Amino acid sequence: MIGVFDSGAGGAYCARLLAGLLPQADIVFYADRENAPYGTKSETELRSLLLSDVEKLRSFGAERIFAACGTAGSVMLNSPEEPTFDGIANVLVPTAKAATEATQNGYIGVIATARTASSGIYGKLIRALCPACQVMEIPAQPLVSLAETPPCLRNPDDVRTAAEKIRAEFGEFEPDTLILGCTHFSCLKRALADTFSVRRMIGCAEEGTRAFAASLGEREKHGSGRLIFL
Repeated sequence: MIGVFDSGAGGAYCARLLAGLLPQADIVFYADRENAPYGTKSETELRSLLLSDVEKLRSFGAERIFAACGTAGSVMLNSPEEPTFDGIANVLVPTAKAATEATQNGYIGVIATARTASSGIYGKLIRALCPACQVMEIPAQPLVSLAETPPCLRNPDDVRTAAEKIRAEFGEFEPDTLILGCTHFSCLKRALADTFSVRRMIGCAEEGTRAFAASLGEREKHGSGRLIFL
Protein backbone atom coordinates (compact mmCIF):
# COMPACT_ATOMS: atom_id res chain seq x y z
CA MET A 1 0.00 0.00 0.00
CA ILE A 2 1.23 3.49 -0.94
CA GLY A 3 0.27 6.41 1.29
CA VAL A 4 -0.15 10.04 0.16
CA PHE A 5 -1.04 12.98 2.39
CA ASP A 6 -1.61 16.72 2.34
CA SER A 7 -3.90 19.24 4.01
CA GLY A 8 -6.02 19.83 0.92
CA ALA A 9 -6.66 19.74 -2.82
CA GLY A 10 -3.05 19.69 -3.99
CA GLY A 11 -2.47 16.29 -2.45
CA ALA A 12 -5.65 14.91 -4.00
CA TYR A 13 -4.34 16.04 -7.39
CA CYS A 14 -1.03 14.26 -6.72
CA ALA A 15 -2.84 11.09 -5.63
CA ARG A 16 -4.78 11.04 -8.91
CA LEU A 17 -1.60 11.69 -10.90
CA LEU A 18 0.06 8.81 -9.10
CA ALA A 19 -2.90 6.52 -9.82
CA GLY A 20 -2.61 7.43 -13.50
CA LEU A 21 1.10 6.61 -13.54
CA LEU A 22 0.62 3.39 -11.54
CA PRO A 23 -2.86 2.06 -12.41
CA GLN A 24 -2.28 -1.25 -10.64
CA ALA A 25 -0.99 0.20 -7.39
CA ASP A 26 -2.98 0.43 -4.16
CA ILE A 27 -2.99 4.05 -2.98
CA VAL A 28 -4.53 5.61 0.11
CA PHE A 29 -4.82 9.40 0.37
CA TYR A 30 -5.35 11.32 3.59
CA ALA A 31 -6.28 15.02 3.60
CA ASP A 32 -5.95 16.67 6.99
CA ARG A 33 -8.68 19.21 6.24
CA GLU A 34 -9.41 19.71 9.93
CA ASN A 35 -6.04 21.44 10.34
CA ALA A 36 -5.78 23.11 6.94
CA PRO A 37 -4.08 25.23 5.82
CA TYR A 38 -0.59 24.04 6.76
CA GLY A 39 1.18 26.99 5.14
CA THR A 40 0.50 29.49 7.94
CA LYS A 41 1.26 27.26 10.95
CA SER A 42 4.41 27.27 13.05
CA GLU A 43 7.07 24.64 12.49
CA THR A 44 6.35 23.14 15.93
CA GLU A 45 2.64 22.77 15.12
CA LEU A 46 3.40 21.29 11.73
CA ARG A 47 5.87 18.75 13.04
CA SER A 48 3.20 17.41 15.41
CA LEU A 49 0.58 17.29 12.62
CA LEU A 50 2.94 15.55 10.21
CA LEU A 51 3.85 12.89 12.75
CA SER A 52 0.12 12.21 13.14
CA ASP A 53 -0.41 12.10 9.35
CA VAL A 54 2.39 9.60 8.85
CA GLU A 55 1.22 7.36 11.68
CA LYS A 56 -2.36 7.42 10.36
CA LEU A 57 -1.22 6.19 6.95
CA ARG A 58 1.08 3.57 8.45
CA SER A 59 -1.75 2.27 10.63
CA PHE A 60 -3.80 1.89 7.45
CA GLY A 61 -1.05 -0.28 5.96
CA ALA A 62 0.99 2.19 3.93
CA GLU A 63 4.57 1.01 3.49
CA ARG A 64 5.79 3.87 1.28
CA ILE A 65 4.60 7.41 1.97
CA PHE A 66 4.60 10.54 -0.17
CA ALA A 67 4.20 14.01 1.38
CA ALA A 68 2.27 15.71 -1.43
CA CYS A 69 2.69 19.11 0.20
CA GLY A 70 5.53 21.57 -0.18
CA THR A 71 5.09 22.88 3.36
CA ALA A 72 5.24 19.36 4.82
CA GLY A 73 8.37 18.63 2.81
CA SER A 74 10.10 21.79 4.04
CA VAL A 75 9.45 20.85 7.68
CA MET A 76 10.61 17.27 7.16
CA LEU A 77 13.82 18.32 5.43
CA ASN A 78 14.50 20.74 8.29
CA SER A 79 13.90 17.96 10.86
CA PRO A 80 16.62 15.38 10.05
CA GLU A 81 16.69 14.27 13.69
CA GLU A 82 13.09 12.95 13.53
CA PRO A 83 13.23 9.20 12.74
CA THR A 84 9.52 9.07 11.83
CA PHE A 85 10.27 11.14 8.72
CA ASP A 86 12.97 8.76 7.45
CA GLY A 87 12.12 7.51 3.97
CA ILE A 88 9.14 9.85 3.48
CA ALA A 89 9.28 11.20 -0.08
CA ASN A 90 8.80 14.93 -0.67
CA VAL A 91 8.12 17.19 -3.66
CA LEU A 92 10.95 19.67 -3.03
CA VAL A 93 14.07 17.71 -3.95
CA PRO A 94 12.97 16.60 -7.45
CA THR A 95 11.49 20.05 -8.12
CA ALA A 96 14.71 21.82 -7.19
CA LYS A 97 16.65 19.44 -9.45
CA ALA A 98 14.27 20.05 -12.37
CA ALA A 99 14.60 23.84 -11.94
CA THR A 100 18.41 23.76 -12.02
CA GLU A 101 18.26 21.70 -15.20
CA ALA A 102 15.73 24.04 -16.81
CA THR A 103 17.23 27.46 -16.10
CA GLN A 104 19.44 29.12 -18.67
CA ASN A 105 20.17 32.43 -16.96
CA GLY A 106 20.63 30.97 -13.46
CA TYR A 107 17.77 32.97 -11.93
CA ILE A 108 15.05 30.86 -10.34
CA GLY A 109 11.90 32.21 -8.71
CA VAL A 110 9.79 30.32 -6.19
CA ILE A 111 6.22 31.01 -5.12
CA ALA A 112 5.01 28.94 -2.20
CA THR A 113 3.17 29.03 1.12
CA ALA A 114 4.39 31.47 3.76
CA ARG A 115 5.96 28.63 5.76
CA THR A 116 7.83 27.12 2.80
CA ALA A 117 9.08 30.49 1.53
CA SER A 118 10.29 31.62 4.97
CA SER A 119 12.20 28.36 5.47
CA GLY A 120 14.43 29.13 2.47
CA ILE A 121 14.53 25.42 1.71
CA TYR A 122 14.33 25.74 -2.07
CA GLY A 123 17.28 28.12 -2.06
CA LYS A 124 19.32 25.64 0.00
CA LEU A 125 18.47 22.72 -2.27
CA ILE A 126 19.08 24.63 -5.50
CA ARG A 127 22.40 26.15 -4.41
CA ALA A 128 23.59 22.71 -3.29
CA LEU A 129 23.01 21.52 -6.86
CA CYS A 130 24.04 24.74 -8.62
CA PRO A 131 26.06 27.15 -6.45
CA ALA A 132 25.93 29.84 -9.15
CA CYS A 133 22.12 29.93 -9.28
CA GLN A 134 20.29 32.88 -7.76
CA VAL A 135 17.00 32.10 -6.00
CA MET A 136 14.18 34.32 -4.74
CA GLU A 137 11.36 32.75 -2.70
CA ILE A 138 8.11 34.70 -2.38
CA PRO A 139 5.21 33.80 -0.06
CA ALA A 140 2.02 33.48 -2.09
CA GLN A 141 -0.59 32.71 0.54
CA PRO A 142 -3.42 34.57 -1.28
CA LEU A 143 -2.95 32.20 -4.22
CA VAL A 144 -3.09 29.21 -1.87
CA SER A 145 -6.52 30.30 -0.67
CA LEU A 146 -7.72 30.83 -4.24
CA ALA A 147 -6.39 27.44 -5.33
CA GLU A 148 -8.39 25.81 -2.53
CA THR A 149 -11.56 27.55 -3.72
CA PRO A 150 -13.76 25.32 -5.95
CA PRO A 151 -13.36 26.31 -9.63
CA CYS A 152 -17.04 27.24 -9.90
CA LEU A 153 -16.58 29.81 -7.11
CA ARG A 154 -13.11 31.08 -8.06
CA ASN A 155 -13.05 34.57 -9.57
CA PRO A 156 -10.47 34.76 -12.41
CA ASP A 157 -10.00 38.48 -11.72
CA ASP A 158 -9.02 37.70 -8.13
CA VAL A 159 -6.47 35.16 -9.34
CA ARG A 160 -4.99 37.61 -11.83
CA THR A 161 -4.80 40.40 -9.23
CA ALA A 162 -3.11 38.15 -6.67
CA ALA A 163 -0.65 36.85 -9.27
CA GLU A 164 0.24 40.38 -10.41
CA LYS A 165 0.92 41.49 -6.82
CA ILE A 166 3.18 38.50 -6.24
CA ARG A 167 4.99 39.08 -9.56
CA ALA A 168 5.64 42.68 -8.50
CA GLU A 169 7.39 41.44 -5.34
CA PHE A 170 10.20 39.99 -7.47
CA GLY A 171 11.10 43.56 -8.42
CA GLU A 172 14.12 43.63 -10.73
CA PHE A 173 14.84 39.94 -10.15
CA GLU A 174 14.12 38.33 -13.55
CA PRO A 175 13.81 34.54 -13.26
CA ASP A 176 13.63 32.48 -16.42
CA THR A 177 12.31 29.55 -14.38
CA LEU A 178 9.49 29.67 -11.85
CA ILE A 179 8.85 26.96 -9.27
CA LEU A 180 5.24 26.48 -8.25
CA GLY A 181 6.19 25.42 -4.75
CA CYS A 182 2.72 24.46 -3.60
CA THR A 183 0.94 21.42 -5.03
CA HIS A 184 -2.30 23.43 -5.10
CA PHE A 185 -0.92 25.81 -7.73
CA SER A 186 -1.25 23.35 -10.61
CA CYS A 187 -4.90 24.38 -11.05
CA LEU A 188 -3.79 28.00 -11.55
CA LYS A 189 -1.09 27.33 -14.15
CA ARG A 190 -2.85 29.05 -17.03
CA ALA A 191 -3.44 32.26 -15.08
CA LEU A 192 0.11 32.22 -13.70
CA ALA A 193 1.57 31.70 -17.18
CA ASP A 194 -0.24 34.84 -18.33
CA THR A 195 1.35 36.86 -15.52
CA PHE A 196 4.85 35.45 -15.25
CA SER A 197 6.96 35.69 -18.41
CA VAL A 198 9.28 32.77 -17.75
CA ARG A 199 10.93 30.18 -19.94
CA ARG A 200 9.82 27.27 -17.75
CA MET A 201 7.25 26.82 -15.04
CA ILE A 202 8.06 23.85 -12.78
CA GLY A 203 5.11 22.40 -10.84
CA CYS A 204 6.15 20.63 -7.65
CA ALA A 205 3.04 18.44 -7.86
CA GLU A 206 4.05 16.94 -11.20
CA GLU A 207 7.79 16.73 -10.54
CA GLY A 208 7.36 15.27 -7.07
CA THR A 209 4.77 12.69 -8.14
CA ARG A 210 6.79 11.50 -11.13
CA ALA A 211 9.93 11.15 -9.03
CA PHE A 212 8.09 9.24 -6.31
CA ALA A 213 6.52 6.87 -8.85
CA ALA A 214 9.93 6.21 -10.39
CA SER A 215 11.42 5.37 -6.97
CA LEU A 216 8.96 2.56 -6.24
CA GLY A 217 9.77 -1.11 -6.64
CA GLU A 218 7.80 -3.57 -8.73
CA ARG A 219 6.01 -5.02 -5.69
CA GLU A 220 4.78 -1.59 -4.67
CA LYS A 221 3.58 -0.80 -8.19
CA HIS A 222 1.31 -3.83 -8.39
CA GLY A 223 -1.84 -4.45 -6.38
CA SER A 224 -5.55 -4.30 -7.01
CA GLY A 225 -5.55 -0.73 -8.37
CA ARG A 226 -7.45 0.81 -5.45
CA LEU A 227 -7.44 4.58 -4.82
CA ILE A 228 -8.82 5.19 -1.34
CA PHE A 229 -9.64 8.64 0.08
CA LEU A 230 -9.71 8.74 3.88
